[in-house]
Amino acid sequence: MAVGGAVLALAAGLAVTSVTHAPAGADRVAASRPVERGAAEASFPEVGLAPNTYEPGHSSGWHTHPGVHSAVVLEGVLTIYDASCQRHDFGPGESYLGGRDPHLARNEGDTPVRLVVTYVFAQTSPLDHAAPAAPPAGCVARSASRRRAN
Repeated sequence: MAVGGAVLALAAGLAVTSVTHAPAGADRVAASRPVERGAAEASFPEVGLAPNTYEPGHSSGWHTHPGVHSAVVLEGVLTIYDASCQRHDFGPGESYLGGRDPHLARNEGDTPVRLVVTYVFAQTSPLDHAAPAAPPAGCVARSASRRRAN
């Protein structure tokens, strides 16, 4: 997964210094720490990886991130509700690319969802800080379905 995150960053024209891994089950991001940077590298982003498990019914709540992230599903089905309250399901081997728009991640199945998230943020942004966000007007994400209020 680290290679995928590095390739994602390099394809976007970003430099990756080093990436560390969080222990299995960690809820927070393991941030990369540059070994040493010169003045020319000062604007490059930080990259971090976070393995995560969503138990059945678990939800991230509506939130935003200060950068971009890519979630790769390893097991189960991860449901993402986007800023328009549209439901998107991602199964094993599929990935979700998100950013600063409000979104909600949820396990609406009966088995755990295991995933790894790669974060790419500016050096001045905390890698593990998701800011709470309001759901789209009229959007209600429920355990087995999505409804939009009239």
